[in-house]
Amino acid sequence: MHYLCTYFDSNYMAKGLALYQSLARQSEPFKLWVLCLDEECFNALKKLGLPNIVPIPLGEFEAGDAQLLQAKANRSKIEYFFTSTPSLMLYVLKQAPAADRVAYLDSDLYFYAGLAPLSKAFESHSILIIEHRFSRYQKYSERHGKFNVGYVCVRRDENGMACLKWWRERCNDWCYDRVEHDRFADQKYLDRWPALFKGVLILAHKGANLAPWNLSNYQIAAENDKVSVDGEPLLFFHFQGLKKLNTNTYDTSLRDYGVELTPIIRNCIYLPYIQELEKLTGELASSGFAPAISTRYASTLRRILNLKTKVPIVSYLVLNPGTVWHLLKLVFKPASSGYISFTDNLNLCVVPLPPPITGASIASKAVVDLLHSDQVVNIIEYQRGNLISGRFSLRQTLNIIKNGLKIVRFRLQGVNFNSVYMVASCTFWGHMRDIFLLMILGRELRRKTVLHLQSANKERDISVIPPRFIKYFAQKMFADIHKGIILGKAWQNMYGDYLDKTKVVEINNFFSPDLLIPEDKLAAKYRAPGKISVLYLSNMMTQKGYSYLLDAFLALPLELRDRAELHFAGHFDSAAEKESFQAKIGKSGNIVYHGAVSGEAKRDLFWKTHIFCLPTFYAYEAQPISILEAYAAGCVVVTTENGGICDVFSEGMNGVSIRDFRNQELLLQNIGAALKQTIPDFAGCERIALRNRKEAVEKYSLDIFKFKIKNALFECYENPAR
Repeated sequence: MHYLCTYFDSNYMAKGLALYQSLARQSEPFKLWVLCLDEECFNALKKLGLPNIVPIPLGEFEAGDAQLLQAKANRSKIEYFFTSTPSLMLYVLKQAPAADRVAYLDSDLYFYAGLAPLSKAFESHSILIIEHRFSRYQKYSERHGKFNVGYVCVRRDENGMACLKWWRERCNDWCYDRVEHDRFADQKYLDRWPALFKGVLILAHKGANLAPWNLSNYQIAAENDKVSVDGEPLLFFHFQGLKKLNTNTYDTSLRDYGVELTPIIRNCIYLPYIQELEKLTGELASSGFAPAISTRYASTLRRILNLKTKVPIVSYLVLNPGTVWHLLKLVFKPASSGYISFTDNLNLCVVPLPPPITGASIASKAVVDLLHSDQVVNIIEYQRGNLISGRFSLRQTLNIIKNGLKIVRFRLQGVNFNSVYMVASCTFWGHMRDIFLLMILGRELRRKTVLHLQSANKERDISVIPPRFIKYFAQKMFADIHKGIILGKAWQNMYGDYLDKTKVVEINNFFSPDLLIPEDKLAAKYRAPGKISVLYLSNMMTQKGYSYLLDAFLALPLELRDRAELHFAGHFDSAAEKESFQAKIGKSGNIVYHGAVSGEAKRDLFWKTHIFCLPTFYAYEAQPISILEAYAAGCVVVTTENGGICDVFSEGMNGVSIRDFRNQELLLQNIGAALKQTIPDFAGCERIALRNRKEAVEKYSLDIFKFKIKNALFECYENPAR
């Protein structure tokens, strides 16, 4: 049986429980006494009722110990904790008469193997201590003690008890968080033990008390998740200096010791511990215990120089030759080099989200929702200043700079994103935004970036947008991109010479599953139609052709117009334009403006519609989701073959094409011709509607979109070699 003890308060509970869990996994009998340094900690441990843990209330521990209480009156909280270490070991030996020895453990230890090697080495000894084994860059830190108090074991014999009582007396007399003469806290007293007491074992096992200050001394390897230290198994690690910076990020403090956070150290030592902390923190919160996690972060330089000890800086620089090396590390090593994101499912999305409702914002929301289902997503949202792409906006420029600073913050915090999803633009100012954000992302994140081109001008690819001097830098950054998504074959060359064609993938847009009309409702819609319902549903932009549709409808022969009703739904960017439109339709009984619609209102409108009309000549037309929604709702489509529409629409198969859409003088005439062709042909409309619904299910479902997006994004995921 291993008799162990430690102490912690409610703020350290997750670490203390991680220590306990790591011991419990080793299948060796043990009992862990925990001195609870506040009432919340004691209550939590009592409620959890974990086997092999004995919680000790602070009041009970202090009762009757006048010397300890006297010392408590003249020390800080942390200094009192240090003072208590030998008293706690003596307390456990008193409470457990069967214990032949007791070991004190710092609560930020974590065991990767059992205690058997320690017990075997300790067999013929009374006292076990472990050297810091400082690296050559930390030699001056020996002023804090040659030995580390993180693991101390003492046997219940003459030598061991004499040592514990001597240590207790010294700590009660003087135990402060400063170096003074030959003393520092409870730790530097250990330096004198080999000379004062018999039976002292200075443990030589390299895998015991591996820590940031000695990591660089050894060759760290891993095989089948078992870590070795110069060929010896890792027994336990001391997570000194590990701090949580924010929701997703921990600072290992390894930079301060000149240690590189290699994949083995990250994945096999730190990440299992951090994941354990996160799991335990969540379980504690669900049990009603949510202690605050300190994220205080002293400056790296301050911790390197340890200014609180009041050692003259010049003396420190002279006596510690590793300091110059540390300072160079600060300058040339990124700030994030010692940071770890605790989750392997962290993604960054730089996207426009509704409102306003656009194809890009709908698709972006679908991607974000997809990732949110089983990933952690950080969102940087941007939105252009109006619905007409390409206009310069000072407000949006300032927002873009603000978003760039958010990315800088993520990088400085060392957030390890597995993928970056970013919606790209084909306008000049939008392209400048993309170049700026790609530059801020840095090369490592650009290599995990998937760009989604949701709109484009077929007359030019995006690589011809910037001036020549900017294009040079843009090419360098786009060359790092992992994948470029296009909507269809019409966009094959839209990345121009920015991206190799092997990096370009086609992913069509999708319709919302809620808009898929049931087959019986589709049959009923064409069985007794009454009036033919014509719908325009898109943003109310002149370039989308809504006003031309209205004029064409009003110009239809009265007999034909009386057989139909025209519905408009969408958002106006201009209030004046909206008022003018509403005045024009007046109180016409068969022309209705519904405003911007969504949810059930949008579904009901689509399911009542027979003919969907989108006479767009918008220069940056992509692949309108509204057309795919019309297919799913069982509508005939009347549209142009502008932009990417030609990838999802075929004349005769899906509806009627509006010819010569770029000639605005002919556009009105051709919209009227298309309406004259479709409104009277009720039987033909039904055949096309059935075909469109089937095509929507087979080609444009949300499940298909998600599958292809996941394939593109998950290829970015890091698979670090061990």
